Amino acid sequence: MNSRRLIFVGTAAAAALLLGTGQASAAGDPSTTVSIRTTDSGATGGTGIFWGDYNGHGQDNPEVLGACDKQSDGLRVYASVGWVDSNGGVHAYKVEDTDGANDVCGLKTLPNIADGTKVNFDVCLKNGANGALRYCNEGTAVA
Repeated sequence: MNSRRLIFVGTAAAAALLLGTGQASAAGDPSTTVSIRTTDSGATGGTGIFWGDYNGHGQDNPEVLGACDKQSDGLRVYASVGWVDSNGGVHAYKVEDTDGANDVCGLKTLPNIADGTKVNFDVCLKNGANGALRYCNEGTAVA
């Protein structure tokens, strides 16, 4: 999916355990939780998070995309996720953290993604709803 890189917005909440990391995986769990930071120099403007199996109990739990604003700089955090299902269907979702740098992140509940599916996701900063994306970073995870 790298040739069709998708950038959308994601929201996240209660991500305190992951916000300080680059990438983290849930060991021994078929799902993966990964966080990535924006690339702004000398700052941590925002973090994008993909939670595979959000509640940690298997197939019946949703995956979640999050976007967390970490710096009071007037910019919002944008996260997107995309994947291809076993039938070749392309899925893409986005979320933004629009309420400033606080302890409340934006969250987007995703439809259940088949275990083992690779997902690609991005996190960026932008100035307002129609601002250009900047300081983007990308990551992959496994649902």
